Amino acid sequence: MNGKTFVIIMVVVLLVIGAFALIAAELLNSLGSPDSN
Repeated sequence: MNGKTFVIIMVVVLLVIGAFALIAAELLNSLGSPDSN
């Protein structure tokens, strides 16, 4: 595995983690404030 492949994998992993964090934050916000539906 060369450097470019490693960088691409790292970017994809970071994007996935970021998306999961955003989804988790949205879920926690909707659960924490049910009156804002």
